[in-house]
Amino acid sequence: TVGTRVRVKESGRVGVILNDAKDNWPYSIQYANGEVAQHIAKVANPKFFDEREVEAVGAEAKDRPVLGARVRIQATGRVGVIVQDDMGRAPYKIQYADGELARHAGANPDFFKEGDVEAVGAEAKDRLVLGARVRVKATGRIGVIVE
Repeated sequence: TVGTRVRVKESGRVGVILNDAKDNWPYSIQYANGEVAQHIAKVANPKFFDEREVEAVGAEAKDRPVLGARVRIQATGRVGVIVQDDMGRAPYKIQYADGELARHAGANPDFFKEGDVEAVGAEAKDRLVLGARVRVKATGRIGVIVE
């Protein structure tokens, strides 16, 4: 039904049914950012989906972060931008404002899973966590947060 919130199974993105042509490929879907959903794989009708390719979701369902989104890495509290999204199990490569690419100690240290990050707004700043390097404004000295 037009207006129903759905998750596109192929991409994991959440949007709203914009059009229902009531045929074999009935649904066109629009994401919150205004983008119209398209298939990742090559198909005859890249902007249309059938009922097997979407699932209805409630108002609490969130869209997954996508290329260009600002995110906070849960483990470190640092904020960066998604510069690569390969839609896999660990899809995200993230770059900090200083140009450094985010890394972690896992099996594939350059890529992060969806659960490793949270989308944040433009005003978000790095959160200080244990082990973070900081400069004390009053003295200019650099140290590490220990507790």
